[in-house]
Amino acid sequence: MPNDHPASEAVENVTRKSQKKLLHAHILTGLRNLAKGRARFGPIDPVGFELETLLSYMSLATVKTIEDLFEVWRKDRPEYTCFSNDGILVEDLWKKATPKIAFLLKESNDHFFNIRGRGWGPEGNSPRFWRNLSMWTYIATECLNGRECTLPKTIEEKEKLLEPVAYINIKKKAECKPKSSDEDIHSYIDRDWGFLNRQIEIIAPDILFCCGSFKYLRRKIQLEHISERIHYFQHLLVVDFYHPSYPYRSNESNFRLLHEMFSSIPEKHRQRSPANQQLSTTTVERKPSGA
Repeated sequence: MPNDHPASEAVENVTRKSQKKLLHAHILTGLRNLAKGRARFGPIDPVGFELETLLSYMSLATVKTIEDLFEVWRKDRPEYTCFSNDGILVEDLWKKATPKIAFLLKESNDHFFNIRGRGWGPEGNSPRFWRNLSMWTYIATECLNGRECTLPKTIEEKEKLLEPVAYINIKKKAECKPKSSDEDIHSYIDRDWGFLNRQIEIIAPDILFCCGSFKYLRRKIQLEHISERIHYFQHLLVVDFYHPSYPYRSNESNFRLLHEMFSSIPEKHRQRSPANQQLSTTTVERKPSGA
């Protein structure tokens, strides 16, 4: 067949298109494989993502500050007209904290969305909210550092300003309504997981208290089970606990439960815990925790 024959040109066009599709498929497969193991906190599930979406997620690894991350996040979600500006409360005190404790909550409430950059408490919309977070921070810190932790001292802590922690909302679209449905929160963590994952990586806590939010997070990462309420993921202790405004538990009952939880962490995890500055960089064997 002559080179200038119409059929020859058609064959070349088909070949070029096939090669382009094949190259696209190879790139997409490579990015998907990379995405599975790239995220340090939790792997991004690449199934069903288009090339552009995967490239967007992979580019988040180059974002180093919360300010830059939130700028990208807001641009990608222009409908989040009121954005939850959460994260580390007081940076200087956070750097000195041992261990570093972050609280993962569902969403903002009653126009409370400009959160990071200052201390909070003890008063709030709920008389329990900041007081509980202060007490829980104190109990975890004292127990992991091997110091005596008593109920009277814990109760004293609840009246102090809470500063050396991080506060993170799953739902960054601050609608300031009393309560979103489970379906709504699930949709936001699924949609924004790449951003939320990167926020937690940048903040880099040692302990992540899931305050009524564990059921959403457990679908995104695989955890090593330590006890009924404490799990381990690489460098991170993940705590499944109550929302701080939960009204049906006393200070005494929370103290006893948390003291037992943190005092009974196995020695191998205590040795790797940042409180003892013996963090292991080896990834633990992870078992699915279920949906």
